[in-house]
Amino acid sequence: MADSRHDQIDGAKARELSTLLAASQEQFRSFMDHSPALAYMKDEDLRHIYANQPLLDGFGLSIDEFCGTTSRDFMSPEMGQRMDDADTAVLSGKADLLEVEVSVDVRGETRWFRDTKFAVVGRAGERRVGGIAMDVTERRRTEHELQQQAHFESLLSDISASFVNVPSDQMDATIAAALEQVGTCLELDRCTYGHLSLDGTEVHITHVWNRDPLDGVAASYAAADYPWFLTPFVTGQELLWSRSKGLPPASEADIQLLEALDMQCFAGIPVVVGDDVVGCLAFISCTNPRPWNPTAVGRLHLLSRIFGSAIERQRQDLELRKAYDEIRQLKEHLEAENIALKQEVAASFAGYEMVGKSPALREVLFQVEQVAATDSTVLLLGETGVGKELVARAIHAQSRRSDQTLVTVNCAALPSSLIESELFGHEKGAFTGAASRKIGRFEVADGGTILLDEIGDLEAAVQVKLLRILQDGQFERLGSSETRAVDVRVIAATNRDLWTMVDRGEFRDDLYYRLGVFPIHVPPLRERRDDIPLLVWYFVTVLRTRLGKTISTIPPRTMRALSAYDWPGNVRELQNVVERAMITSRGYSLELGAFLPWTRGRESATATRAKDHGMRLADAERAHIVAALERCNWKVGGLDGAAERLGLKRSTLQSRMKKLGIERPA
Repeated sequence: MADSRHDQIDGAKARELSTLLAASQEQFRSFMDHSPALAYMKDEDLRHIYANQPLLDGFGLSIDEFCGTTSRDFMSPEMGQRMDDADTAVLSGKADLLEVEVSVDVRGETRWFRDTKFAVVGRAGERRVGGIAMDVTERRRTEHELQQQAHFESLLSDISASFVNVPSDQMDATIAAALEQVGTCLELDRCTYGHLSLDGTEVHITHVWNRDPLDGVAASYAAADYPWFLTPFVTGQELLWSRSKGLPPASEADIQLLEALDMQCFAGIPVVVGDDVVGCLAFISCTNPRPWNPTAVGRLHLLSRIFGSAIERQRQDLELRKAYDEIRQLKEHLEAENIALKQEVAASFAGYEMVGKSPALREVLFQVEQVAATDSTVLLLGETGVGKELVARAIHAQSRRSDQTLVTVNCAALPSSLIESELFGHEKGAFTGAASRKIGRFEVADGGTILLDEIGDLEAAVQVKLLRILQDGQFERLGSSETRAVDVRVIAATNRDLWTMVDRGEFRDDLYYRLGVFPIHVPPLRERRDDIPLLVWYFVTVLRTRLGKTISTIPPRTMRALSAYDWPGNVRELQNVVERAMITSRGYSLELGAFLPWTRGRESATATRAKDHGMRLADAERAHIVAALERCNWKVGGLDGAAERLGLKRSTLQSRMKKLGIERPA
């Protein structure tokens, strides 16, 4: 009886304990299901045997679907291995409590959790793993944004420093590098810089950085078709958009571009210099529809100011370089022109007047007047010293180019290796010794006139280039492939028989015809003896100041001797004889002394040539020079040398002797 009663009491206590246990379990389950944390339990095989409701709701699974899964079913292999290692450590007793931070794929979104693991002992003493996980995704994002912000601020400082003192020709590369750094730092997919055309009709994309190759990027966009994208250009205001806000109220072309480039978020930041919008920076993500952080946008505006300052400095630098180039070119031109003018002054023996009244000279002046007003090429023919240079100056002075330069080139006085460079110029390094760039005589004479004296001495290769410039007005400097154009009137002069040279193949016939548009024969002094007295007085008047002599009379015998002489050196020889006579004259009267080379009765080589019409011009020239050398006992230069008597430079006479094969007899 007592035992039965005792059993009844024990059964009641057991039922009470069972009820209490069930209530406690229900309270625990309710507590866990209403906890903000995610709770779970795993068996010794690391499979889930329990999960609270927030965890099940987060993954969108029922308890039956969740039980039996492992961590690897929701994580990357790396994260799954990290969870298994921690669970194993707890099960083995190596650690009673472990904390691990992992990323989990929750319905296609990566979220971060801090998971606290601990050991749980079952009814039969078996060890299990319990875990409570807190969602720390927002904290991780905030930390990442703070780190990214600190990195971006440091990057902006580096970018700003990289633009300091960067040469303008390296600016594009520096801009491209900066866009890549910004895109990588902000985890974007594309960064671009563009500017609006001067007429405001097109946006030109000048710099592009892409994380991966992307299709659909154009070099320019029509302004009328993309009014939404052009907001930063038109208003100077930023343009921020995220796909999370839906499609913007934009044109059809704008929407098509958004879709074609698969944009998820876009930021357009205007680049402003002063009060003018000069360009726009565009930042694009194709993977993350994130809203733009105001702090990050502020940093992008700072970047746009850095770009604006750099681009404006590049523009100013390019304008300054252009101005320097123009100044340098003008300086080179003026220096070359100054050299040419000095050479012209040195080459001219007294002035620009053509002194005389003979019929032969009047005929020349009449022809000068006829051709001067045109731009036709003139060929001056005549013996050495007749004044072909003066005729060329007279033509230039009466032409429409008179306010421009007259450049003279003595083709016989320049070595054959330099004549092409002298005429057409050369670039630095074009040949050995070309240490700097030089502009040629044709460029110096641009807009004016060039006199090519002794044109018959040009080599064949130079004749070809000269023919081209006569035909087209174009040429190339030595060492350059750039074609240059000039507007130059050409006057050529020679004492040689060009037609005979054409027959012998020494002168191009097409060049001869180009040069001989308007030939003028300048008569020798022996054919205009009436002008000799006027020329003598002219030279006396001009030389008085320079020599410090006061010559006021010329004896009749002196004038008769001067007028009777044949003057093989023509006007130049007459000037030299008058100058020597003035130097040696002791009073007010001009006395010749022994300076007249030939007596009246001695026949000159020139006179002999005049009688022998069948003699070639080269043969006559050779005979003339040989005669002069014989009179001077083959003395070439110096006082009373053949060069002085012929009115030539020593180097010019030596060049002629070599060309004509004249050698001193043994």
